[in-house]
Amino acid sequence: MGISLADRRISLRDRIKHFLEKKESVKEAVVKSSGINFLARFVGYLKYLAVAVFIGFSQKTDAFFVAASLLGMFMIFVDVFDSVGIPNLVKAKQRSEKEFQDIAANLFAITLILAAVVTAASLLASPFIAKIAFGFSVHRQKYVQLYFLLLVPELFSAFLFHHFGAILRSERKFTIFFVGQLVFSIVCTLTLFITLPFFHAVWIIPAAFSLAQIIAAVFIAIYARKFFHFKLEWNEQVKGMVKQILYLLFIYGIGPLYVITDNIFASYLPTKSISALNYGILIANLPASILQFSMIAITPLSENDADWSKLKQYLRVLVIFSLPMIIGCWLFVTPVLKLFLSYGRFSMLDLGLTAEAVRYYILSLPFFLCWPVLYRAYQVKNKLTPLIFIIVLGAVMNASLKYFFVFDLKMTIRGITFTTFIGYCFVCVIAYWYYSSHLNSRKVIRGI
Repeated sequence: MGISLADRRISLRDRIKHFLEKKESVKEAVVKSSGINFLARFVGYLKYLAVAVFIGFSQKTDAFFVAASLLGMFMIFVDVFDSVGIPNLVKAKQRSEKEFQDIAANLFAITLILAAVVTAASLLASPFIAKIAFGFSVHRQKYVQLYFLLLVPELFSAFLFHHFGAILRSERKFTIFFVGQLVFSIVCTLTLFITLPFFHAVWIIPAAFSLAQIIAAVFIAIYARKFFHFKLEWNEQVKGMVKQILYLLFIYGIGPLYVITDNIFASYLPTKSISALNYGILIANLPASILQFSMIAITPLSENDADWSKLKQYLRVLVIFSLPMIIGCWLFVTPVLKLFLSYGRFSMLDLGLTAEAVRYYILSLPFFLCWPVLYRAYQVKNKLTPLIFIIVLGAVMNASLKYFFVFDLKMTIRGITFTTFIGYCFVCVIAYWYYSSHLNSRKVIRGI
């Protein structure tokens, strides 16, 4: 007997459900998520291709990237759920399903409260934070404020996206989270390709980002709907999570802080420099964005109390993985960029500035990969105070070197990108040394 069309549809639906919702090993998750992330980043790249072709680099695109970097400082409140939620959820699930459900409900309450407070704070701060681009005229600063306000809906919906994503990943259901990121990329890219050829308006870019994040949040919430439970108990566990959030705000802030620092100093450089820097770090960080290894590694690290041998193994593999990327980028970045970007309004000057930014940002790739794994290991050990001191020292050194390289040595884009490499190298090396010396459980057991 043949299989009916209805039966085939049911079978296909079951296969998709199994693919998205099954629990996965780390190796399986890396393979599946890397494929999905590659597709998501490729589609995500197309949205920047649309901006380059239909708009090109200008004062307004510079203003948009400043606004996006400023939003990044508020987004760190979102990102803490990757590190706070998953370890607590994993440990709770190992104890009992009821405790897991209770923590998930408490996290949902904290998410909603934090989303409301941070979103309101971003709206109130918008007239003032736009002035952080000190080298911009008042007119250009107003564009920064407008684009920032259009990005605020992305901020609120990102809280829900990452909250439910953290719960699903704590159950080793990694694929749904990464498919949600793919949904974001598809919606954003389609919106830009449909609208930009007709309007050529930069304000469409932040509006597309916000629309895409809202739809992605709805998508992932559908798969996590059984966790729609609101509960807020001010017990010791919740107090501990809130304390961790406050600590992690400093730690998660390093990436956005470095980007903002880059943009502040680049605001004194010629027009197009900020756009080139943001395209440069986007492309240089592409391997890390595709792999997203830290989002998977946090689960096994939480299960094994951030075992030193496992951490070393992860870091070693990431460094080896990055080396051919760096060499290939230095050899082929210009022809590759010319092949993919040199169309429409993207000029040869835009191409040259972007290639220079990529070439020096790519030096930081090993640290882009290793830093998230390092600070998640510290978080699992509940030893975050040392990282705060390391980050503060790194941030001060980074800003001081940028001032020297840009204003004294007149190194422009090369100075900004190379000091980012020095800053990331400093925090990663010191964090690795401190962990091996003070948090290595084998040494503690031996009494060393």
